[in-house]
Amino acid sequence: MKNLKLNVDLLNKIREQACTGMFSDLTDGNNKVRIWNEFKSTSNKNILGIIRTVDIETIKTDDENLSLGLSFLTSMSKGEVIVVKGSNDFAYFGELMANLASRQGLSGALIFGASRDSRAITKMNFPLYAKSFHPVDIKGRGRVSKVDSDLLIDNYKISSLSWVFADSDGAFFFPSAMAVEILTDVEKMIDKETLILKQISENVSGAELANLHKGF
Repeated sequence: MKNLKLNVDLLNKIREQACTGMFSDLTDGNNKVRIWNEFKSTSNKNILGIIRTVDIETIKTDDENLSLGLSFLTSMSKGEVIVVKGSNDFAYFGELMANLASRQGLSGALIFGASRDSRAITKMNFPLYAKSFHPVDIKGRGRVSKVDSDLLIDNYKISSLSWVFADSDGAFFFPSAMAVEILTDVEKMIDKETLILKQISENVSGAELANLHKGF
């Protein structure tokens, strides 16, 4: 991670203990962030990290430009997240890429489109979130058109070096300029909810919990 104000311990704490609901509550109504749901996941691990993008073009071709995609993947740094704008009609990301991404130490992969080899990727517990799974591959159907470029998805721009947090409820995207503020506030929310859970286990009454925390 390239931001000195966001240390590894803080990022690990948020990755392991936060949820997308926290991010949503903190930024409700802010049009600079975006949440997508309905991802299918191969892992119970959350994703948190700096985004690197891959844009897949749907086109009949004899050159899928896979060398660009593979070279890009192995240039990525530990903790980063690969985000792919692909197709639901064929899969770009599968078992071999998941192993390569795991070797690089990536935080995970998010695919706006299809992936495949879900059983194998689930077995290795690599955090892959995809909109769908499809056994058909990219060969002859698409090509890697751009990397580290802006992705326009549902009228929202996802840029390389912006941030994402994802869990089983969805994926929360936010600009790098907001990262320190959002992640610091999420940590505070984690600590508050940890206290509430402790009080619940100690049989604090609902009325007292409402008085202490203004409801939840």
